[in-house]
Amino acid sequence: MISFDPILFLLQAFLFPVFLFLFGRWVFDPIQGVLAERDRRLNREGTHADEASRTLAELKERYRREMETVHRAGMALVAEAKERAEREARATVEKVSEEMQGLVAAEQEAAKQQCGVIFNEIRSHRRDLVDAMAEKLWGRP
Repeated sequence: MISFDPILFLLQAFLFPVFLFLFGRWVFDPIQGVLAERDRRLNREGTHADEASRTLAELKERYRREMETVHRAGMALVAEAKERAEREARATVEKVSEEMQGLVAAEQEAAKQQCGVIFNEIRSHRRDLVDAMAEKLWGRP
């Protein structure tokens, strides 16, 4: 059976506040200090992480804008280079075409002169050629 001992009750009633006082002073207070310092560090690190996240977002946006600028500048350079290459190609084709036309005209003139020389030579030997041909064809001079 359970019995009530008043002395034990009073002793426990006295020791419990003493225990709370001593335990609080040497255990709870240091733990509370460590926990408070941990919370302060976590808050600082959280704030630092938020700032880093904002900075990262700003840098990403800046990078994206700069990449767009570089891309537009690159496209402009490519378009300019393509246009310049086309102009140079047209100029080169025109130059080569003019040179070729000059060469063709010169060769045509040389061919006409050569034809004239050949025709004159054939005319000068026509009588001999006709006689040689008649002899070969009919066997008489």
